[in-house]
Amino acid sequence: VAVGALGVGVVFAVTGNAEAAATHAATHSAATHSAGTLSTPVDLGPRIGTGNPELCLAATTTNDGSPLIVKQCDGGLTQQWQVATDGTIRTAERCMDVAGAARIVGTTVQLATCNGNPAQQFTFDGTKLVSELTGNCVDVSGGRMSAGAGVVIAACGSVGDRVWKQLS
Repeated sequence: VAVGALGVGVVFAVTGNAEAAATHAATHSAATHSAGTLSTPVDLGPRIGTGNPELCLAATTTNDGSPLIVKQCDGGLTQQWQVATDGTIRTAERCMDVAGAARIVGTTVQLATCNGNPAQQFTFDGTKLVSELTGNCVDVSGGRMSAGAGVVIAACGSVGDRVWKQLS
């Protein structure tokens, strides 16, 4: 069994001949199906987007302590977020977490092993993502939504038009 990655974050297993795999790759690259047309992009999985449709919330790695950033939406593993019923937001078998359970504005938001503590509880309030621990909002370092920006906790009144939204 050979495993390959194609298009926009689509992963599949191929058994058998390489010619069939190449044909599949050529016909299913970056665009796909919408009622017989090629107008809809491949489903990238559940993501958390920003006001810029090209930027998504991501972790830098899948390890504990990995800081969250904003980056080009690519559907990678660390951009596939599940909003759980216990108030956690999860990717790569880890939870979004306020580093050190600190209540200080500017604290990094990171990935951590899920343990249910208040630093891992977040809710969407309209277009704001609020930390239950601090009552503050998830924002970007420096207040500028751009690729590579680090994700931190900030006073909700200071986030302005920087938005977070669940994408399918």
